[in-house]
Amino acid sequence: MHAVATEPEPTTTPTPEPATGVLCTLERGTIHGALKAVLATASADETRPHLCGVLVEIKASTSARLATMRLVTTDGHRLTRLDVSLPTDSNPVDSSVMLPTASVVSLLKALSPKKANANHPIELELIPGEPRQPSTVRFTNLIDGSSTAFRTTDPDYTFPPYDKVIPAKREQAENEGTNSIGLNARYLADLAVVANFASSDKHGGVRLTVAGDRDPVRVDMTNGTAEAVVVIMPMRI
Repeated sequence: MHAVATEPEPTTTPTPEPATGVLCTLERGTIHGALKAVLATASADETRPHLCGVLVEIKASTSARLATMRLVTTDGHRLTRLDVSLPTDSNPVDSSVMLPTASVVSLLKALSPKKANANHPIELELIPGEPRQPSTVRFTNLIDGSSTAFRTTDPDYTFPPYDKVIPAKREQAENEGTNSIGLNARYLADLAVVANFASSDKHGGVRLTVAGDRDPVRVDMTNGTAEAVVVIMPMRI
């Protein structure tokens, strides 16, 4: 099976310090659903700490785009990039942090929503650590005051440049042949978890882009609030 190029590139440029303080606010059910959607493609291999986690990027609104929370995960064979629109009153701050996979599993249990609290606002706050040491991300329920906090990944470990491995989005020509490709069935089952969160409620459809039998498969889906791209590496059958 082919692998996504996920080894960190040599660099002499230090990792920029992330923004600190309150990063954004969004509903409990939304953040739980988004983290659950990307967890399937997160690496659990702690010997590869630059992959073993969920990259969280907060992007403030500009004249060209709305504010979003971007979650990215990869296990070396698959990659998921999920963008979730943030409320206009969430006051997002541009920032980038990585949470270890084990911490996200614990966070999902702590944030598991019920009908009564699914729309409770959750505030994400970044508390800086000592220089060159992990920071802390605290999730606080602004209704009942409850909170849970986790350490970020060691800042010496940098998530790979994920945009470089996502195939370009393209339309298939009418006279273009259909490629035959082998895919891991378990990966397709995990794809349904992302689709449950990010595809249209009306039809649950996704769009697959296949360039060749040895090239990554790109899967796009959106529901107007969330937009996801999943990359799956092919396998020989």
